[in-house]
Amino acid sequence: MYFDESARKLVSSSPGRCHFRGNRATDWGASNATSNGCVTSGRRHPGAAGHRLKLWLFRCWQGSIARAIAAALSLAVTQPAAAAEPSRRLESRPDVTARVRVVLEAEGKLLSHDSSQRIQSVPMTARGEMIYDERRGPAQPGLLAMRHYQLAEATIEVRGRREECRLREARSLIACRERAGAVLVDFDSPQGPLTRDELELIDLPGNSAVIHALLPREMVAPGDSWRHDDLTLARLLNLDRVTESDVSSTWRSLEDGIARLELSGTVRGSVKGAATVIQLRGKYQFELESGCIIWLAMSFRENRSIGDLAPGLEVAARLRMVVDPRVEAPLLGDAELAGDASSAHLLEYSSPTQGYQLLLDRRWHLIRDDGQTAVLRFYDAETRLAQCNLSRLPDLPAGKHLELTRFQDDIRRALGEKLGAFQQVTQTTSPDGLRSLRVVASGAVSDVAIQWVYYHLSDDLGRRASFVCALEEKHLEKLAGVDAAIAASFRFMADGPSVSNRSPEGPAARPDRSDNRSAVRPRDHGAAASAGR
Repeated sequence: MYFDESARKLVSSSPGRCHFRGNRATDWGASNATSNGCVTSGRRHPGAAGHRLKLWLFRCWQGSIARAIAAALSLAVTQPAAAAEPSRRLESRPDVTARVRVVLEAEGKLLSHDSSQRIQSVPMTARGEMIYDERRGPAQPGLLAMRHYQLAEATIEVRGRREECRLREARSLIACRERAGAVLVDFDSPQGPLTRDELELIDLPGNSAVIHALLPREMVAPGDSWRHDDLTLARLLNLDRVTESDVSSTWRSLEDGIARLELSGTVRGSVKGAATVIQLRGKYQFELESGCIIWLAMSFRENRSIGDLAPGLEVAARLRMVVDPRVEAPLLGDAELAGDASSAHLLEYSSPTQGYQLLLDRRWHLIRDDGQTAVLRFYDAETRLAQCNLSRLPDLPAGKHLELTRFQDDIRRALGEKLGAFQQVTQTTSPDGLRSLRVVASGAVSDVAIQWVYYHLSDDLGRRASFVCALEEKHLEKLAGVDAAIAASFRFMADGPSVSNRSPEGPAARPDRSDNRSAVRPRDHGAAASAGR
């Protein structure tokens, strides 16, 4: 059947001579029947001519096939095969200076628990854009890159409420650092401490200072694939920990000196103590001449559970990055690359409604600020170790201060039966006139040993504030000095509001239900908070 079909196609494509009807052939050039017929026993054999023609065509077809095969074999012998692309190392240069533009867009839902612990979701959209010059170089141990931002802004809309965030021009110089034993890259500014919003604004997925880790460590050629390790994926996606992953990259082609690569897979891990699953797909381009990834596009879907520090997520996001390695960056000289790192782990926190500002270890996270009390929690390696409540107190007449014994009495009443003993009682005045009362109390809640560190802060203008840090005694060594660092950096804002009495002196402090060790708000006349299970 195959040969019949081949012959039929061959003949049908030949102009002018004959066509087939079943097994018969008709010669359109015959002048009479006998010229092509066969006479047997005085009769014409109607199929003889058709049979001879068909046989002739079949032999011609066989000959054509044989000649084609011979020609192909001859060509294979005389012509060498096209050379395969040689293996090479896709290695990034350590001293690249480039201009980077990044756009991140996300859309989906934020998840949280209502008062009955039922999950509720609200729609959200977000868009961020960054433009910065980046210089990579080993000018300082642990320094991955130094950046100068021309633009860094983001807009987030949740349930119709729109919020915007921008990096201050006074913090446009940013260092990217890796620290011994740390997974994620740190960002700080030699110009001064960042705010938490600024830090989260610039800490995007697809960090240009670390994307070169996507490149393979071995020699590869187009068509080769390689798996990515957990550290690379954690830094690429801003995860505190990766527990499982099958993400790999493949070198698809090499065109005009640019290697075109793709990556895909699923990552499971955690961020801020919440479990997350990310489905990732992306493409990136590596320019051989500059030794730089010059283009990256990623799309990912993330499902993150609800955590203590942040709501859950069900989002789809897209990131696009363009890198130009042929720019000058005069503001990123050697002096900037060797900038001061003393404020690397401090964040600036201010409360305009309460009129104070201070510096915080970045492991402190703001949980809530309702205009009267700010609630902070200290997390280390995804474990909550302490809580701190800060409140502005009603102003006293200028020059008047709360007595230390009165402060102790207020604490004693606030703690009640939970109080075991006062461990330390001190009073100091800073060079700029801030008066500090510090009381350390120990006790127990549900048989768990607890320490409370209370502060009352005031100045000669009568402005006052109070805060308390509560922690389990087993964490004392790890958290040594965290309360003193808050007090040392505390400042009343020059243009801050004055605070009048909110209620008569002496009402009981009300519990803060946001914590299972319920912390209570400092009383208006100076008692700080208590913490208990």
